[in-house]
Amino acid sequence: MQNISYECQRDILKAVIVKNFIGGAKELHIVKFFIRSGCEHLERAEIYMPFDLDNGRKVFAHAKSEMLQRSSNHLQVVVHNS
Repeated sequence: MQNISYECQRDILKAVIVKNFIGGAKELHIVKFFIRSGCEHLERAEIYMPFDLDNGRKVFAHAKSEMLQRSSNHLQVVVHNS
């Protein structure tokens, strides 16, 4: 049985928003899923980092978001410091 609602969303999804992003493996896995799962119309991933993140974790999270940008030619990754 095929999930019709999933197919429909995949065909029209244009943006993914991730809040409280700290560059964790699960967060990266979810965004990579959208990039690689055939979401042809996905144009943008907006990543919001928590405002209270220390500098070391911010650098780590930025590095992970840059990795996401490099993994897709058609996707724009925008990072926001909350």
